[in-house]
Amino acid sequence: RVQLNIMAGGYDGLHDMTAILFGTTVANVKGEKPIIDTEFTRKVKSDLIVAKEESANRGLYQAYNWCADLALCVKDVPLQEEPQLPHLRQQLGDEADEFDRARGLFKCKDYFRAAYYSEHLKKPLSRFLHLYSRYCAYEQKINNDRMDSITLLPKNSPGPHLYEIAYKLGPAYFRVTNKENYPETTRGIIGIGDYEYKTKLTKQRRNSQGSSNTGRNPNISVTNNSSRNSHHNPGIRKLRRRIDDHIYDEHIVDGNDLDDLDIAHLGEDIDGIDIEDTTEMDDGAGRFRLDSSNIPAEVVVANLEEEDVACGYDGYLMYLYGTVLKQLGRRKQALEVLCWSIHMQPLNWAAWAELAELIVKRSTLEQLDLPDVWQRGVFLCQVFVELNLDADCLAACEKLMTQGLQGSTYLRTQRALALRNLRELDLAIAEFEGIEKSDPFRVESVDVYSNLLYVKERRVHLANLAAKMVQVAKYSVETCCVVGNYLSLRGEHEKAVVYFQRSLKLNPKFVSAYTLMGYEYMEMKNTIQAIQCYRNALKINRRDYRAWFGLGQTYEVLRLLNYSLFYFKQAQRLHPYDSRMITALGEAFEKKDMWLEAKKCYVKAHSVGDVEGTALLKLAKLYHRLAESERAADAYDRYLLETAGEESDDQEERGRANMYLAEFMLSHAEFDQAEEYAKRCIGCAETQESGKSLLKEISHKRNLAEANPAMALKEEPRATLVGNRARSSDDNPPQLPPPPLRNYAAQSP
Repeated sequence: RVQLNIMAGGYDGLHDMTAILFGTTVANVKGEKPIIDTEFTRKVKSDLIVAKEESANRGLYQAYNWCADLALCVKDVPLQEEPQLPHLRQQLGDEADEFDRARGLFKCKDYFRAAYYSEHLKKPLSRFLHLYSRYCAYEQKINNDRMDSITLLPKNSPGPHLYEIAYKLGPAYFRVTNKENYPETTRGIIGIGDYEYKTKLTKQRRNSQGSSNTGRNPNISVTNNSSRNSHHNPGIRKLRRRIDDHIYDEHIVDGNDLDDLDIAHLGEDIDGIDIEDTTEMDDGAGRFRLDSSNIPAEVVVANLEEEDVACGYDGYLMYLYGTVLKQLGRRKQALEVLCWSIHMQPLNWAAWAELAELIVKRSTLEQLDLPDVWQRGVFLCQVFVELNLDADCLAACEKLMTQGLQGSTYLRTQRALALRNLRELDLAIAEFEGIEKSDPFRVESVDVYSNLLYVKERRVHLANLAAKMVQVAKYSVETCCVVGNYLSLRGEHEKAVVYFQRSLKLNPKFVSAYTLMGYEYMEMKNTIQAIQCYRNALKINRRDYRAWFGLGQTYEVLRLLNYSLFYFKQAQRLHPYDSRMITALGEAFEKKDMWLEAKKCYVKAHSVGDVEGTALLKLAKLYHRLAESERAADAYDRYLLETAGEESDDQEERGRANMYLAEFMLSHAEFDQAEEYAKRCIGCAETQESGKSLLKEISHKRNLAEANPAMALKEEPRATLVGNRARSSDDNPPQLPPPPLRNYAAQSP
């Protein structure tokens, strides 16, 4: 057994013994690569120099680390002229000394004192540090209170600091955007670029626009200048809000790859499903709607101070405003504000990252207006992974790498995540191994790496990874998940749950921990706790198809078929080309006696690449159950052909398939082929005796046929379990690809 708290070398010489402990050396990391000196790489390097300085001054250290990672890729690219970075004293003037004091306290995570020393400062940079210090101070306090088991806090209650920041920045935003005629000039413009998927909404919009070049989205209301003054009339304000909500909720369809597939609409007429499915989780903030109609008229109309108006043009302050709106549950308004922030300051990667978390629909992605900068391509790599556009993510990453960013750890991580979604687990593991060699102390996304090792049952690798992470970052959410996966692989599910709970104490919004803990509760037969874990995961991230799939499995165990069917459909919509989701959906339809829908699912699962190899077998059994003998025989034959030569544990299923084909050939007087299949049945313990009996019957009927060739062999009727066909007409049954029924004995090994 590998002890997680013991490791050769201990803490002494951890950095000096990197090669011994982690199997990598400085020479391996520093590989020579050609310098790509292009306009793109020079622009990237110049922008990153400025972005790092801006992020460091404001305490956005995650954005700073992201910029530093990309900067290493272009560090050898020569610049004709270094970007001019204005000194802080030039930007702040008399506020420079007080700002330095507050920034020093912020770096030491003394947030309350940092907010105190910067409270009276007026410059946008100083004001951002003050508001961001208050934001971090209260977030830290909430996390500390949550760690204290004695303190009882109301669930999902936003802190007062969020409302304070919102009301300080909201008037400036509305004043500036009204002056700039925003969002009319930007919202609704397609600014994403080309990728494989296009929604029906896009096609309809383009067709409706025709030769018009206005660039506006007809499905989004445009308010003219006269209606802007309607805030004096409460009735008009209320009507405008209702219209806007209707437009957002109804006309913007949920775009996904299933729009062009019949499977997307299977079972739409199913009865008895009464499940509340709120697309947007308000988290108790439904009473608060911070928009121009919520702000008193005198605040909006009155002339704000010059310093307040300047806040509306500062991209970093608008980023903080959008982040606060997101935490308050105002996701649609946060999208609008963050897009404005990115237009003001495209170098702020923190705004791009927050925007990526808000995009839950592919139709929403198409309607965003984003500036045409190189950061947009990197942003799309992350969004494509979240929206399961994995092929597009790989293409975008490859493009950026060929342009000069091939050493980026961030891009390599996105590649690994896309490969994982495509079920290319070995390639994804190889990508993570390469990242580990180049950056052995990296903690980010190591939990995903451990999930892949868990699925592939690489116990030794997972144990080594857990031991290393315990020494590098013992109290991090990723390490807790890695150790939990290792304990789960050993069958210690109770201990695994403890580690997943520990990770949630460190970060209550860590979705992966909720999903993994749900799996553990399912292993422990605790369905109630499993359901609660999956629902908590969906409250944080509605795009987590694993949580939807887990809910479907849980309700299937509870035999609540309507619920399981609903959740399986949600999972399949989010991950449309995963054969596991489609097969599970087919099983749910089959249990509901919806035969045609189940057939379509099994055929689709086989066509997209059945990773589990069960879709054909389930389709054959369904055909057999419905007494569709020729289709069942064809499906069984294809199943035997595709599983031939594989070391499979389903020898019993193969034996039954051979038995069915032997009986089918015997019923058609194909004695040689029937005898061949019957002999294969003898090789399986489950069908050995039946195979021997069938061989005797084949020999007897062959002798009768040879003695009297004119005698017609009548096929005995088979038992049928057709069930209720009224729900699903089989006028156009799904067909497997050609060829049709063949000479089975000649083609099957």
